[in-house]
Amino acid sequence: MFGVKFLCFAALMVCLGSSGVFAKISKEEKLAMKDAMKPFFMECVEEFSISKEDLAKMMAKKDKDDVDPCFIGCLFKKNGYITEQGTYDHEKAMEVTKPFIKSEDDVAIIEKIGQDCVKVNDEEVSDGEKGCERAKLLVTCFKEHKNEMDFEE
Repeated sequence: MFGVKFLCFAALMVCLGSSGVFAKISKEEKLAMKDAMKPFFMECVEEFSISKEDLAKMMAKKDKDDVDPCFIGCLFKKNGYITEQGTYDHEKAMEVTKPFIKSEDDVAIIEKIGQDCVKVNDEEVSDGEKGCERAKLLVTCFKEHKNEMDFEE
């Protein structure tokens, strides 16, 4: 859906840390993550009243930077990565993500990146518990680590 690689990457990146080692995410792992996220994604599409046309436009864009951060916040709150208080919950993110990753080495990389991204909780945000700004900060943190993940096609 919403740029499958981006959503899987974003969901996964909530759990990643800084390492020079690459984690190889298999096609099967990627599809399992996508399937698990789909209900959350669709709930947020409905909550934000995103039309089929707007959804198609959003998915067609290469750069997802202009996606409403509250939409991403919605997605992250629904899967538990962002708490009701609007903060990133690294432990919950690992709990949700670990079952999809078979390699312990990849789990270790994900753990390190997630620990690095905990820093977003120290940033001041103006939307409080909404989680929109925190979601944007998380996505930015994930992007800082994108070269550490390798999605098998």
